[in-house]
Amino acid sequence: MALPFGFRIIWIGLIFLPNIRSEQLCNDAMSNVPDGMIVSCSLRCAKYGYEIESRDYVPHRVQYFHLTQINFTEARCVDKQRPRFLTRCPHSLVFLAEIGSRSADVTWELKTIDNSGSTPQVNCTHDPGEFDVGEYDITCKASDEAGNMAKCEFHVSVRSAGCPNLNTPGNGSLRCDEWQYGKLCFQECDQTYDIPPGSMFPNLFVCGTAGIWTPGNVPDCIMPIEAKGLVLEAELRLYAADCDDVIKTKSKEAFDKLIKSVDVLAVCEWPEGCAIENVSVDCAPAVHIETTMGTDMGLHDGGMNVIDTSDGGAAQDEPYWYQRAQDGGSQPRVRRDEAGLNSLGNHHDWGYTLNISFSFSLNFTAESLQSGTGYDWLTYLGSKELYDSAVFMQTQIESRMISLEIPDLDWEFQDDSFHYEFVSPYCSAGFMPSWKTMKCSACVAGTYHNQTLEDCIACPLGSYQDEAGQESCKPCPNSGTTEEGKMADSLQSCI
Repeated sequence: MALPFGFRIIWIGLIFLPNIRSEQLCNDAMSNVPDGMIVSCSLRCAKYGYEIESRDYVPHRVQYFHLTQINFTEARCVDKQRPRFLTRCPHSLVFLAEIGSRSADVTWELKTIDNSGSTPQVNCTHDPGEFDVGEYDITCKASDEAGNMAKCEFHVSVRSAGCPNLNTPGNGSLRCDEWQYGKLCFQECDQTYDIPPGSMFPNLFVCGTAGIWTPGNVPDCIMPIEAKGLVLEAELRLYAADCDDVIKTKSKEAFDKLIKSVDVLAVCEWPEGCAIENVSVDCAPAVHIETTMGTDMGLHDGGMNVIDTSDGGAAQDEPYWYQRAQDGGSQPRVRRDEAGLNSLGNHHDWGYTLNISFSFSLNFTAESLQSGTGYDWLTYLGSKELYDSAVFMQTQIESRMISLEIPDLDWEFQDDSFHYEFVSPYCSAGFMPSWKTMKCSACVAGTYHNQTLEDCIACPLGSYQDEAGQESCKPCPNSGTTEEGKMADSLQSCI
């Protein structure tokens, strides 16, 4: 008998599919179904998180004949639900290393659950354990047997609990302050002492989040010795059409002849006289630069700070090396002239520059050092004489009052042809000049004086040096070696 129009009784029948139970839903009652009536049914998986595999999920239309047993197309329920983290995924974890330590024990716990009833497998980019000081991004993935995956991402920061105390240097002190990530300290030496020479001994020590000082140890301040004299490095640049070894030889000979025939040191009033030494010539491709008069290219900080002799030798300004003492006495860079860089003009497409390097120098005698004048005043006066000599030569060249006679070479001076640097103490091998004291500081034990690099260098592995002011290191006996990163300043450094 047909059902009344618009009336439907929904009957739910259950069938069982492999592993997961499936439910049958039909749009007509399963009783009183007329023969031949078309009944639409569908399937769903009975367990939460499961779905009928998409390729099997199509509407099922079955024709019934006298309540014949329903035959559904075989379908499979699959797990589509991702695992869940029971514990909240942390955003950031912070751990502190003990003072002086570079690592900390890092732990975390991530509990998971899955609708399948099985325990998900969890894999992380880092496992809990010992972490060095630093910053880490961690990703943990939880996956079930069906391949569903959940992800937890968080950040781990391992920081130092603080910066250990630095050792106080002998004959000096430390001036420290806080900064964003830790502490920093400046080494200062007593008035007559200086920081050991060389780039490996900066006067700044920094401690960051790792809680480690860089550099690690503060050296004792050392007593520099008085210099043997003063030097002022200079360079005469010629613009030429060609350059080779023959031309370099001829150029050096022409310069030697010039300084012998023309008294370029006439203004030097040093009792023992000034000298021009260490003459050498090299070549380089010409660089064409255009500047304007008085432009400071950042190579120096302006004025020459030369003593004004118009009032009988009174100092107009403090000499440059006194100013350097105010900012730690670091090595100065090349300077040009008292007005800055002069205009280079047009170089007429010269192909090369011949660079004639030399130095103005003067010596301190035992009598002058013991005259009672005082070393500081002695270096002050000596600096004046060398600067005056350099300025005099520059004036002679720029006014074309002196020139070089170089056979078979087409060349010319330009406005930038003469350069000079800063007065420096003249030191023996094994010692480095100090612009703070205008004296000479010995390369300390564990280092040697590399004259090519003009620096005090740590002894290489397998060697040591137990004396100061040396030009080389001693090899370890029996082909022994030394510990990397540590100063090899004694025979006991060999292992």
